[in-house]
Amino acid sequence: MPLIIKGHGSPADSGTEIAPNHFAVGSILKDIGALYASLNLHWENDNGRGVGQYCVEKSKVLDASGSVMLTREQKLGGCDNGGGWGFNIGPGSYTYVLDVDVRDGESLHAEQSFLVE
Repeated sequence: MPLIIKGHGSPADSGTEIAPNHFAVGSILKDIGALYASLNLHWENDNGRGVGQYCVEKSKVLDASGSVMLTREQKLGGCDNGGGWGFNIGPGSYTYVLDVDVRDGESLHAEQSFLVE
């Protein structure tokens, strides 16, 4: 199940994509005085078909020490893609973790590392 991490917003203030899963922070400070990249998490099924009629998507971003930086959950119908979570994050190494629980009992898990510098 491919996990997609893309830049979100204007590159001048919210960072740029250097390479797949590798981002540079923008040049404008957030309200707290720190540089950041604005990213968007998304997932889709490999074959374009749903993994179930109904499911629950649980997404989170972990930092290098395993601390949870972001967590989101939503119920989906069709279950062929999900996400759409936009967020701001500072420099570091991270992992996007996705768990999809399908109503019929099947569970899917995927992880994707990414870097912000």
